[in-house]
Amino acid sequence: MDTKLYIGNLAWSVTSETLKSFFEQASAVKEAQVILDRETGRSRGFGFVTMETPEGAQKALQSLEGVHLNGRPLMIRQALPEGEKRIRFEGKLGGDPNNPFKERNKILVECPNCGHKF
Repeated sequence: MDTKLYIGNLAWSVTSETLKSFFEQASAVKEAQVILDRETGRSRGFGFVTMETPEGAQKALQSLEGVHLNGRPLMIRQALPEGEKRIRFEGKLGGDPNNPFKERNKILVECPNCGHKF
């Protein structure tokens, strides 16, 4: 397990210092950062915490998931490596927009048994 955690559902009043001191309850913290909007300087509602050890990251994930910080329950996940994105499914467009097998108004595959077009 890596040592970097994604922290979601942060209250706008949470600062990087607040986040760091909160996570130090679980284990030693190397770095904590609340992501700010470039134009307004206001929190975007999420951040990252880098723990000193993988064991500390696991302990923080297990013990602090769902715990309230400034009135909001935290959502904690393992952070993805930089540059990698999670797959999102868009309900309006009928699925994953990054799916290479689904293009708008184009039939890519037809089922030989039922004739269903994908």
